[in-house]
Amino acid sequence: MPQARRIWLTRHGESMFNVKHLLGGNAELSARGMQYALALPSALQSRTSESDIQTLTVWTSTLKRTILTAQNLPYPKTKFGGLDEINAGLCDGMTYKDVEEQMPLVYEARTNDKLNYRYPKGESYMDLVIRLQPIVRQIQSSTTSVCIVAHQAVLRVVYGLLLDLPLEKLPSLPVPLHTLIELTPLPGAGWSEVRVPVDVSEGAGASWGEVRVPVDVSEGAGAGWSEVCVPVDVSEESVPISSPFNGIMNGSILQPPPACNEHVREQCTHEPCSSIATTQVLA
Repeated sequence: MPQARRIWLTRHGESMFNVKHLLGGNAELSARGMQYALALPSALQSRTSESDIQTLTVWTSTLKRTILTAQNLPYPKTKFGGLDEINAGLCDGMTYKDVEEQMPLVYEARTNDKLNYRYPKGESYMDLVIRLQPIVRQIQSSTTSVCIVAHQAVLRVVYGLLLDLPLEKLPSLPVPLHTLIELTPLPGAGWSEVRVPVDVSEGAGASWGEVRVPVDVSEGAGAGWSEVCVPVDVSEESVPISSPFNGIMNGSILQPPPACNEHVREQCTHEPCSSIATTQVLA
């Protein structure tokens, strides 16, 4: 029986902007990020089947940190501008602390409505939903496996749309650095999920673990997805997030929210933010 096609999602390796806790940018990878780029091929190949090897393609954004992360993957690659990170607008190159101190109203507005508020002259998560819908539909209609190397905010939206999660959950979904997320469609509806954290500490070599995510496929479980268990760090722990099916990719076209340059939404580029409860994640 042929192996079902699979979707792998991963953030770029740690960038120099991550190290400095800066938003946006087009930064190079840090030493740890380069280590992830070296380890990623082995981690991915440990999960692939013969059919995957023959047909797998890699999608990246047009930003350097994703291209560098994917550079060692031995598969055809395509760059998509639609996979570029959320546009930080006037906050590009700032830290969270900078925004809080220099733009207190913007910081408060982002905190109060993480889904709809957008960066001044930038984007909101709802803008990302609109931007990424065509890409998600392309993923859904594909019959072959794909590995997407992108950014935290972007992958939160791609993941959430694929799994039909409530939109309000998207901005706080944990998508840690240096973790390969594997999604396999289940017969009928729903997905199975495995998360593979990759150890990029000095001297670790290509080392990774595995976190299996339970999926409810019992009768009456809706789309076959009643609970997502995801790691709150890159070790073995996980935290349950309720995620009932809500049909947001059910053929409807979402409309962009009204423009509001007084408000801001930030993606989290600070890796420790993926090690705390999702209610505390800043983006």
